[in-house]
Amino acid sequence: MRKIIEHYTQEPVIGLSSEDQKKYAGQYVCFPSFSDRRVIAAHIEVVKAREMAEEGGFKNPVTFYVSSPNERLTPLEIGLRFFLNGL
Repeated sequence: MRKIIEHYTQEPVIGLSSEDQKKYAGQYVCFPSFSDRRVIAAHIEVVKAREMAEEGGFKNPVTFYVSSPNERLTPLEIGLRFFLNGL
């Protein structure tokens, strides 16, 4: 089973500029690692974002969900996102 690192947050994703926070709002972004915060892929579906990163040569990207400014996720919604995205 693939190692998946998901972090759902209502706070800004550390390492993303405020411009990128707006640009990627509502999307999953992939970084090469926790220490390298370059966006290597982004998509509204987590599986597609990870596939894009892996196609770019990144075997195990760190994946974050960037919430929209007014978006608040409950624990149930977080679980449903995992389920609906095939994780």
